[in-house]
Amino acid sequence: MIVEASQQARGAQEPLDRQLENLGRMVGYCENKADCRRVLLLAYLGDDFHRDQCVKTCDTCVAGGTYEAVDMTSTSLQVRSTRPDGSRFTLDRATSPRPPGASDA
Repeated sequence: MIVEASQQARGAQEPLDRQLENLGRMVGYCENKADCRRVLLLAYLGDDFHRDQCVKTCDTCVAGGTYEAVDMTSTSLQVRSTRPDGSRFTLDRATSPRPPGASDA
């Protein structure tokens, strides 16, 4: 819907890029399970609010959401090395069983 509307407008690429960036931010906000939602929302509105002020009044603070950074470089390089020809490797392909000799097409 965003893509179609933006393509119909003149100079469609710049508005499309901005709309897709905004959509990405919105999805990131919705999928975020670690950061206090009130902190995120109030920071967007320009307010200085700290997580300890939330007192577990948002879903992530109630759930006790925490974030731990994990370096997945080694794992991703191992996965990538399984496809030396550069062909695409998707999560679907990684998790679905295939009989020996089955095509990736």
